[in-house]
Amino acid sequence: LFVVAIDGKEQITELVKYVIRNYPDVHVVARAVDRQHVYDLWHVGCRDIIRETYDSSLRMGRSAFEALGPTKEQAARMMEAFNQMDRRSMIELAEHYDPDIPALENETYMERVRERAAAWEAELLDEMKAILAEPGPKTSQRAKSQSKAKSPAKSKPQPKAKASKTVKQNP
Repeated sequence: LFVVAIDGKEQITELVKYVIRNYPDVHVVARAVDRQHVYDLWHVGCRDIIRETYDSSLRMGRSAFEALGPTKEQAARMMEAFNQMDRRSMIELAEHYDPDIPALENETYMERVRERAAAWEAELLDEMKAILAEPGPKTSQRAKSQSKAKSPAKSKPQPKAKASKTVKQNP
């Protein structure tokens, strides 16, 4: 096992490439700094790639879903639906990626991106709707507690504070 968690996109890619080429039986886990880097690491043979900010983005999305009303379980399933679809897309697109051609100039890659994007949105929307349509509580505990926290409790009106005079002194 070889874990690559150093800084620097190019350094990570070169180290992964070196280890995979010289030690093909070693399992490599590498950190990718962005989506493009995932493709670079895939291209050199790494298949266990952890995206630097991806997991925190998923958790933030799940938290946002919960705040909008779905239950914790629904939000987790919605997050996982997105995660699975994104992973499938990454693998499909990685097969068409060529590090020697800028992505926007790689016609095969860009054609596949457009095809995948057209289907992706409708597919994900259908899955999200199906999850939300399942029987169960319509509002999460978090959303209920947040709405209670936002609504002010009824209390006696407070008297207005008296204005104080400010005296200016000249030096």
